[in-house]
Amino acid sequence: MSLDMIQSFVRRATGPLNQKLAQMMAPVAAEPSASKSPAQDQAQLQKNPEARYGAYANNAPSSGIRQLRIVNPATRKITVIRLQRPLSQQAFAELQNRLKQNQSLSSIVRFLRDQQSNNPSPVTPPRPPIAPKPPETSQDPVTPQPPVTPQDPVAPQPPATGGEATRQAKIDRVRQNLSPQAQTAFQQLESKLDETDLKEGKTLLDHLDALAKDGVNPRLEQQGISTKTILSELVQTLAEPGSIHQSNRNSCAATTVEYYMAFNHPAEFARLAGGIVSQGQVAAASGNTLALDPGSVPKDSSSRSNLDRMIQTTLMDQSSLGDYSNQTDRRRNGSSGMTQQDVTNLMNNLTAGTDGRFQTRDASNTSDLVGKIAQSTQKGIEVPVGIRWNSSGLQHSYHELLVTKIENGMVHLRNPWGEEENGRMFNGPNRQLINDQGGIALTIAEFQNRLVQASLA
Repeated sequence: MSLDMIQSFVRRATGPLNQKLAQMMAPVAAEPSASKSPAQDQAQLQKNPEARYGAYANNAPSSGIRQLRIVNPATRKITVIRLQRPLSQQAFAELQNRLKQNQSLSSIVRFLRDQQSNNPSPVTPPRPPIAPKPPETSQDPVTPQPPVTPQDPVAPQPPATGGEATRQAKIDRVRQNLSPQAQTAFQQLESKLDETDLKEGKTLLDHLDALAKDGVNPRLEQQGISTKTILSELVQTLAEPGSIHQSNRNSCAATTVEYYMAFNHPAEFARLAGGIVSQGQVAAASGNTLALDPGSVPKDSSSRSNLDRMIQTTLMDQSSLGDYSNQTDRRRNGSSGMTQQDVTNLMNNLTAGTDGRFQTRDASNTSDLVGKIAQSTQKGIEVPVGIRWNSSGLQHSYHELLVTKIENGMVHLRNPWGEEENGRMFNGPNRQLINDQGGIALTIAEFQNRLVQASLA
C-alpha cells in the first residue's frame, strides 16, 4: 500500500480525529515523554536514534492527554495530533502496547476512534427538577399553589476563546488573502500548519499570518505584486514543492536548495520567504542575513513564480563568486551558477545543523561516495549533488540535482527543471522520467560515471 493510499484511508477512518494522523505509518513504536517542545523532542531523538517512530504525550496525567506527538527519528519530523476529547493514561498505555506489537495502521486508527467515541467530554449537570406538588387530600380544602418561578434560561455557550480562537483568527486572515486556487492548496497544508521553524519556534501558520498582516515590501507593490499574489504563491509552493523550477536561468543549485527547504522544512521556508518579501531581509537559522535583491523584483522572461524568482536570486547572491544579476543571469565577472561548496554553505546556513553538518565530498572514490549518499537518504536526509550533464561546451555541462533515494539499483533524483524535464531535454544521461515534477532515475552505474561532488551531512 502506498503512502498516499494510507493517508487517504486514515482521513476517511479517523472521523473526529485531527487529520494530522494521516502522517502516521505502521509499524511504529511508542514511548511516553514529558517533552513540551520540538527542541526537547529532537534532543530525545538524538538519544534514541534506533527507534523508528514514537508517540509522545505532553499533558499531565491528571488532566488527560489531549495532544500526541508522532516523531520520526529518521527524518526528524514531528507530527502533532490533537484529540477532541482527552485520552486517559490507561488508553495511552494501551496505545503504546498496540504500537509495540506492530499492529496495523487500521487497527490503531480504529482504537483511537473508539476511544474518542467512548470518552465523551464532561458536561454541566442539569438543574435539579422542580419538586412536585404534594398530593391532594379530600379531607382538607385545596390550598392554592404559589406560581412557580420560571428558571433562568440556560446561557448560551460563549464563543471559543484563548488559543483556539486566536488560531482560527489566523486561519481566517490567511484565507481572506488567498486566490481561489491557493485556498484549495491551503486545505492541503492542514497537516503542516503547526510545524515549527528552525530559529524562532513559530509555526507555519504564524508565518503565513504574519505575511497576511504585514504585507509585501513597497518594492514589490511598485511592480504591481500584491500581498495576495505572494501569499498565494507561497501557499501553493508549500502545498506542491514540485512546482519549484529554475526555468531559463542557470540557478539549478539555488533551485535545488529552495526545493529542499520547502519540502523538508515548510515552516522555516515560510519564515525565510516572508522576511525577504515583506521586510526585505531575514536572518537565516545560522544568523547570516539573506536580503532581497532589488533586481529580482521586476518580472523576467522566465516561467517562474514571483516568489521563485526572488528566492532563487537571493540564494544566488550568497555565492562566493559574487553578486548575481537575475536580468542578465550572470555576475560581474561573467560567471554563472554556483560551486558545490556554495551549496554546502547554503545548506548549513539555512538548516543550522538540524539535518546534520553538511560537507563537500569529491567523487575520488565514487562507489564509496554513492554508498554514503544512500545511507543519508535512508535516514531521510536528501543529498544535493553536482554531476556531468553534457559534454564540455554544451549548455548545462554541469548540473545540480537532489538525490532523494537509492533503491533497486536505481538512483532517484529531483531535477530542478521541474515540470519542464521530459527525459530528453539537453540530452544528458540516460534516465527514466518518474513524474511530472522533475523526478528522474539513473542506474547506479550511470550515476557513478557522472558524479562529481556532493553536499553530504
